[in-house]
Amino acid sequence: MGRIEDANASAVAGSLACGDMIAVYLKVDEETQRVLDAKFESYGCAANIAAASIMTEMIKGKTLREAWQVSWKQVSDE
Repeated sequence: MGRIEDANASAVAGSLACGDMIAVYLKVDEETQRVLDAKFESYGCAANIAAASIMTEMIKGKTLREAWQVSWKQVSDE
């Protein structure tokens, strides 16, 4: 949890319906395209925080292509 100050990829997403928001920060090896570190900041319910935590752990060590293919169903199952 937290921000990666020297992240080389980041995104913000949220739901207007419930007010949750998540910011994801990635440190990616430019040569191998592998996720070296992944962190998040979350504003919302416990489920939002838990899902973001699980997702960041799941994508560490994966290539960007592999990380992009992780589905919310897989996160939920974890």
